[in-house]
Amino acid sequence: MSVTSLGFSAVVPGNSTRYFESAEEAKQQRSGAVDVAWDKANPYLFNAKFNSDLIQHDSSYCTTVKDLNGCESLPTADYFLSQVGPHVSAEARVVEIGCGQGEFIRYLSSLSFDAIGFDPALRHESDNLCRRYWTAEEVPAELYVMRCVLPHIENPWRFLEEIRRVSPESLVLIEFQRTEWVIDHSIWYMLNHDHVNYFFVDDFSSRYNVRNQGFFKDGEWAWVLVDFSGLTSHHVTPPVTPPVEQVRKLGRERDSFKARLSDWDRPLGVWGAAGKGAVLSSALGDFLPEDLDIFAIDADSNRWGKYLEHSGVRILSPEIAMRSMPRDTHILVANPNHLAEVGATLGGSFEVAAPLKFQT
Repeated sequence: MSVTSLGFSAVVPGNSTRYFESAEEAKQQRSGAVDVAWDKANPYLFNAKFNSDLIQHDSSYCTTVKDLNGCESLPTADYFLSQVGPHVSAEARVVEIGCGQGEFIRYLSSLSFDAIGFDPALRHESDNLCRRYWTAEEVPAELYVMRCVLPHIENPWRFLEEIRRVSPESLVLIEFQRTEWVIDHSIWYMLNHDHVNYFFVDDFSSRYNVRNQGFFKDGEWAWVLVDFSGLTSHHVTPPVTPPVEQVRKLGRERDSFKARLSDWDRPLGVWGAAGKGAVLSSALGDFLPEDLDIFAIDADSNRWGKYLEHSGVRILSPEIAMRSMPRDTHILVANPNHLAEVGATLGGSFEVAAPLKFQT
């Protein structure tokens, strides 16, 4: 058998970015499981316990990205013109697979690209925004864009091969959260069920021609511009060694965090209610007594007053959190890159720490 478990497993929300009107409904959602595995036949990290039946791209699904001030964030726009634009023609047809609510498509259209987006969770359709999954039957493009989409797709190399088959001269811009960053910062709660794949930058350079690449969000995220031209099929450059010790380290950090909570008796808040925050809140619900207050805080108004899948933790706006949470609440910042900014926002009203540095 070519698949090997690497020693990290956990029960987590089936979806880490769905939000509900009541705690009861949120808690009724089926849980998912993570078992980080390595495929020796086609080396990469993935979740061997992924269950596609749990994935729901419905009205409860929300993946908008906003900064700590609540403003819409579109980091792709910061590098697209200078780093990707020179590799495509001025009137290129661009297809975005998994376009969210069309934020990037609107940006591309403003630059006069012939851009069209596909997403089953799209709330408002238009001529160039389609509420459905992309399929190979669509009109080919010069550039395909996948912003944090490929981590969610089973058999990712097969999916890219399907794009190459229908458009062999195309480029594909792929964004993903770097597993190197997850390991370096010991963010075990980044390993969620709906991210079925956990990518390293070398996963792409070892298989494809990479025209350009870069990082953003302080190294948390990476992007690669894959070039299919001249490839007959994807290739892997051996040898490739599984990151066994790195994955086990994440498991030890999770166990250590659980142990530190064994005698905890104060309210806890989680700053950030997207993927990392949803998994962290779920773990707190599993690790702590049922009668202990847990809050989630998020800058995105689309999530305020709603409840996180699986844990049923309520999401507060920063303003309401500061006004209503007990003064002895300890705030865990899901993304360590935001630690200083969150501390400044709270103005010293609460104790603030990253989960890795949290001490009871």
